[in-house]
Amino acid sequence: IHANDAVLRASGLLIKEIIGKSCLEVFHGKHSGCNPQNCPAKRLFESGCVEEEEMEIEAFGGFYLVSCTPMFHPDGSLKQIIHIATDITERKKYYEALKESEQNFREMTSLLPQTIYETDLQGKFTFVNQRGLETFGYNMNDFDKGLSLYQMLPPSEIAKAKKNIELLFKNNSNNGNEYTAIKKDGTVVPVIIYTTVFYKNNVPIGLRGLLVDISEQKKTQNLILENERKFKSLISNLPGFVYRCNYDEKWSMLYISDLCEEITGYSPDDFIDNKNISFNEIISKDDQERLWIVWK
Repeated sequence: IHANDAVLRASGLLIKEIIGKSCLEVFHGKHSGCNPQNCPAKRLFESGCVEEEEMEIEAFGGFYLVSCTPMFHPDGSLKQIIHIATDITERKKYYEALKESEQNFREMTSLLPQTIYETDLQGKFTFVNQRGLETFGYNMNDFDKGLSLYQMLPPSEIAKAKKNIELLFKNNSNNGNEYTAIKKDGTVVPVIIYTTVFYKNNVPIGLRGLLVDISEQKKTQNLILENERKFKSLISNLPGFVYRCNYDEKWSMLYISDLCEEITGYSPDDFIDNKNISFNEIISKDDQERLWIVWK
C-alpha cells in the first residue's frame, strides 16, 4: 500500500508498479511460486511479533536485512506490516570472503606437521589443528568441552607464559619462547612456542601460535654435550695435547687442548685463529718447510 523513494530507487520500479502487489511478487520475482525460505512476514503472521531475516532480494540485486513490524487496529487485529530492508550486500560479501579465508586457513593448517592454535584473550583454545590434538593426546570431544593453553603447562611455567604474553602485547613481536608442556597423559615434552596477536577491527581478540616439539633437538643437544664431556675427559688424560687445524702454511688452529700451555708456554686462546701466534711459529725454521712439503 506504500513504498518510499529508497524502494523505488533500489528496485527501479514506479510507485504504480508496486502499489497493490504483494512483496513476494515485487521483490522476489513475478513467477515466484512460494515465499522465500525463512520469510519474516510469514513468521510474523504466526508470531504476531517483529521478525527479521537476512535474505536475497532479487529486485534490489543484493542481500538485505529485512525486518517486519506489525501494526494493529484498536481491536487488536493486524492492520499492516512495515517492511524495513537494510542493504548488507557488501557486509555479506566481506563475511563470505572472511569465511572462505578462514576455511582455507583451517585446511592449510591441517596439512602442517606442527601444532597450530588460536586462543581467546583468556587463553581458551578457539582452534587447534589435528596435529596439535594428536600430539597432546586430545580429541575433538575434549576440545568442545573447553581446553586452555594453561592446561598444557605446569604451574611453574604459567607465570612465565603470562609474562611473555604481556611482553607480546607491549612489543608486538615474539621470537619464540621455550616451555615444558604437558600432554593429556601427563607426559612432559619440551616445546618452543611462537605467538602473535590477531585483531578484529583493530581490537585484539586473541592469540595465534605455532608450537614446535623440540624433543629430538633436546636429545641431540644432550648427546653432543655428553660426547663433549667424554672427549674432554679423554684428552685431559693424554700425555700430550690434541689439536685440530686448517690445512695451511700457518697450521691455523681451530681447537687445541689445555695441555698445550704446559708444553709450549702458550695458552689455547693464543693459538686459535692465530690470535697471538701461529702454530707454525713454534716449529723450528729448519723443520717448517720440510713439514709443509711432507704434508703437502
